[in-house]
Amino acid sequence: MLSRLARLAGIMRRAPAVPAPPNQEATLRDVMQCVARGDLGNARAFAGALTRQPGAEAVAAYAHALVCEAAGDMPGATSYAVTAMRIAPDEPVYWLKCAQLEAANGRHQQAVALYARLVALANAPFASDPDILFAFAAASQKSGRVDGAVDLLERILELQPAHMQARSNLAMLLALSARGEQGRAQMNILLGQADAVTHRLKRALMLPAIHESAEHVSQVRDR
Repeated sequence: MLSRLARLAGIMRRAPAVPAPPNQEATLRDVMQCVARGDLGNARAFAGALTRQPGAEAVAAYAHALVCEAAGDMPGATSYAVTAMRIAPDEPVYWLKCAQLEAANGRHQQAVALYARLVALANAPFASDPDILFAFAAASQKSGRVDGAVDLLERILELQPAHMQARSNLAMLLALSARGEQGRAQMNILLGQADAVTHRLKRALMLPAIHESAEHVSQVRDR
């Protein structure tokens, strides 16, 4: 069953709310609001207040993880997030934060395992959240699971056909895995979607890797 945390957060974004008694929930929201506006001093003070509340150990550890992450203290953030997950192992929000931090720390295999748990969770929205799937795909690619990354990117495009970054990454991965024709098909779709200068520049850099000849590249660039 989806936790109150996930219900409050909808489809789970980067710093979702936490299932907690009203006083703990209010204090956590204070932490999150302070983090959002860069007021880390008060964020730490509110996180400290949670630490002193009986029964708030997991919520407090999660709050400290958010503060440490915002401050750039990734080892500290990871330690707190792992503590929250150890105290409340059935809470998927803590899995998500640990997955994000593992990926940020370059531990992509660990991140893949956590993202896999999230998207396999029954009656939960994670498997249909493009942001989570994209992060899962990135971790999969960086851990050498190219086929898994391709499957996830294709799932994102089923959910959100206009997701240009997913299509761009998919085109490149298909080309690099000797599926050039499929990669070119994805690039052709992207050509019709990308009008901004930045996307055109990225596309120009990608074309030689995806198309087989200079003549073919020239033809596509002229479109």
